[in-house]
Amino acid sequence: MRAAKILCVFLAAFMLSSSFLFADFRDNYLKGKKAFKAGDKEKALNYFMVAYDEKPSEKLLKICNALKREIKNERSKEENPMKWVLIGADVLVSGLTVITYMDYAKQADKYDADYVKLNNTTKDNYNILLGEDKLFKEKEGLFAATAAVSIILIGYTVADAFFLHNIFPAETALGVDLSGQEIKLAVNYRY
Repeated sequence: MRAAKILCVFLAAFMLSSSFLFADFRDNYLKGKKAFKAGDKEKALNYFMVAYDEKPSEKLLKICNALKREIKNERSKEENPMKWVLIGADVLVSGLTVITYMDYAKQADKYDADYVKLNNTTKDNYNILLGEDKLFKEKEGLFAATAAVSIILIGYTVADAFFLHNIFPAETALGVDLSGQEIKLAVNYRY
């Protein structure tokens, strides 16, 4: 009988101590749940992480990871004015490239037409052709430079949209599945 009393006292003491040990866990878990229902995901994440530190569990780890992803997605969806600056720079430099190409092509046509008329005539005409050739090469260089800058800017914009996500949110992703030899493009929208 005495052993039964000692066992009951021991079990009661164990249950009381374990309820004190996990009281903070339950309190933080319930506060996290309450904050999540109120819409404050960051506060909820903080409570859930503290609860996880006090009593790690797979379920709580999944909740924390899901909340981290949701918070990251919400932050990335916030309007970033830098993406419009980047797109504006792409449009501006691409437009400049088109204009320089048209000027370059016009100069090439002019040089070809004058070459047919003026070649092998006089020294003055030869000097005119040399001047036009120099102008043609300058316009060719300007076109090449603007085309290179345009390619670099557009390349960065595409890389940021699909891979880097420094300016554009992570709504698009490009993946390569080497085992199935597929290229996949995924676009995620939330309504």
